[in-house]
Amino acid sequence: MNKNITARKFRLSSILALLAAGIVLAAGCSQGVRPPEATTAKPAPPAYTTPAGAPGTGSLGQPAETTQESNGGEVTIIVTWEGPRDGGLAMDVTMNTHSVNLDNYDLGKLAAVRYGPGSEYRPVSWNAPAGGHHRRGTLVLPLPPASDGVSTVELVIRNVGGIKERVLSWALTS
Repeated sequence: MNKNITARKFRLSSILALLAAGIVLAAGCSQGVRPPEATTAKPAPPAYTTPAGAPGTGSLGQPAETTQESNGGEVTIIVTWEGPRDGGLAMDVTMNTHSVNLDNYDLGKLAAVRYGPGSEYRPVSWNAPAGGHHRRGTLVLPLPPASDGVSTVELVIRNVGGIKERVLSWALTS
């Protein structure tokens, strides 16, 4: 009889331990959790250079491949070229993770576009609702100056998910 009670207590405590572990795991993947990196680490402001001549009057060809992906660090970023919109170049950006809160990353401050050596421009806008571990939004980039003959567009994303700089590149066709 004593053995049955001991065995039942052991099974009950094992079940409770598994249940507690499941709750902790589920809470870790919920949107409200802020891991230490997300709450204490603030990305350093990126260094930007803006060449003479205002961006926004040039035109672009089309890329052969519209979607680029970066899988480094704690965050996967997928960017799809949408084309001209709202006076700029629209990009659909999806960020996914299970370890950081993506709401803390403002691509309006952490991203830039390059149309060639020495040219780097801040985004016009970043419109993305909060999403916790899964975030999707539209990044609108300024068009290049009219005088540029652009053959490549590079989207630079800095300090997201432990990666200092990600560069996604599109080769353009006429």
